[in-house]
Amino acid sequence: SSLARNVENCVEMRSERWPPRWKAIAGAALLVLAVASSSLAATAPPAVLQNSKSSELKPVFPGSVQIPKEAPISRVVEPYRATERIVQQKVRYGRGYGKHPFLVRTWGEIRRLLKSRPSRQIPGQVARPTKREELLRRELIEGRVPDVEELNRIVQVFAQRARQEVRYPLMIQRQEYAKRAKGWAWEMLLNDMVPSRHTYKLLILAFGATGHHSAARWWIDWQKEAYGKATSRFEMNCLIEAFAKAGRPAEAIRHLREMSNLGLKPDARSFASVIKAWEHIGNRYEMLRWLKLYLRAERMNVTGDLMDPRDAGLPYYAMAESYVKVADAVRTMSLLKAVKDKGVPLTIEAYRLRLDVLLRVRGNRRSVDQIHRALVDFVANWPKTGPIFSQDLYERCCSVLGEERVVGIFAVHTENGGEGLVQQDTPQKDAYQQWQLANLNVAISRSLKHGAISGTSLLVGREDDDDTFVKKRAARGPMEVPDIDQGFRVLKRKAGKQGLPEWMGLRKPIRYGTATTPSSKD
Repeated sequence: SSLARNVENCVEMRSERWPPRWKAIAGAALLVLAVASSSLAATAPPAVLQNSKSSELKPVFPGSVQIPKEAPISRVVEPYRATERIVQQKVRYGRGYGKHPFLVRTWGEIRRLLKSRPSRQIPGQVARPTKREELLRRELIEGRVPDVEELNRIVQVFAQRARQEVRYPLMIQRQEYAKRAKGWAWEMLLNDMVPSRHTYKLLILAFGATGHHSAARWWIDWQKEAYGKATSRFEMNCLIEAFAKAGRPAEAIRHLREMSNLGLKPDARSFASVIKAWEHIGNRYEMLRWLKLYLRAERMNVTGDLMDPRDAGLPYYAMAESYVKVADAVRTMSLLKAVKDKGVPLTIEAYRLRLDVLLRVRGNRRSVDQIHRALVDFVANWPKTGPIFSQDLYERCCSVLGEERVVGIFAVHTENGGEGLVQQDTPQKDAYQQWQLANLNVAISRSLKHGAISGTSLLVGREDDDDTFVKKRAARGPMEVPDIDQGFRVLKRKAGKQGLPEWMGLRKPIRYGTATTPSSKD
């Protein structure tokens, strides 16, 4: 093509001087040269490049373009069955079972599946009945009413266990004991017995320590009719503490202000419970504000007399607990020194807070000598009423000071070598999370079965002691027996007390009827 252009330019320059015949010859040569160049450009590519597997996707080369064809609307697809390409799982049928639309599992698979799921049982085997409980239940089933002292004793035992935080570190364990104490106390009321005053006080303390505010309110109202005494500051403090354990500071403050309407003065324990309520939800600003309010009320002499001189340090201990959790040793020690400077006798709780916060300090700020002195003071002030070392606290002491050093301190500063100082039987670290996960799974399955349920109701149980006790009392009431030909049997003790027919209390069934004489045909 370039040669043709050059020739054409040359012809145009000299065409003016050429004769006509030469012009014709030059035009013919240009035509031949143009045809030759076009045939050279349309030359087909080598045969190797033309061998394409798909006729629709052949490469297009210059000169190979033909008349375009109309594209097909659809193309042929090889048919296949989807079921043939799916690998079906082989279903194992158990013995005696046939084909079922759902997957049938064997008992072995079901047992393995149940073991893999978290258990709903409360950790520590606290739900296991004691020997005293089994004996009392056997007596009640047989129709014999136990002695009042026995029932008072079992209520007191469970109420005291509900307050032992070291022996039962999980709140669900202590709440279980408080629930059983309440159940046996109700059993006394249903059998026309009145719990002793000491039993009642232990019950209220247990409800306050475990956050059972509904039960505390019910028993406070009950004692007004049973004992004929007005609500005291002791009972209001337990009620405020119950709301604090439940993390409800608004209700705790409302009951603290209600004390003035009852003619009662709040004391240090009342303010300490409100500070614990704010600490439960992590509001340190309100904690400081209520600590200042307590100090102002103390200066104005508007607080009540202390039941125990050591209670004056409770607001400081509640505030220090918040700083211990974040390893703030400076503020914790300043609060404990403030209690000591006031001349308040220190409790074992103060020594525990001191040791705990020093163990939480990390790095170069940790002082082994201070930890050693704090451990010595903690062991030396052991009240010998139960273990004061949890397994976690004991392991942290051994990791910092060494086990030999810790055991040596126990041997020097205790009479029995530290026996009973450390709680041995403790649940696993993730026991509470496993229990909570199991109950959450059950709650979600129930919500899917019974309809939409709010998220709070899945985890928080409803407390309504009034309705529960009314239902229990109605179940023990007289039984209504309709006039029917057939009868039904009940326990013998129920038949005698409720005036039912004698045949309903028989231990073995007796067939009543008249013997028919044989007929003459026989």
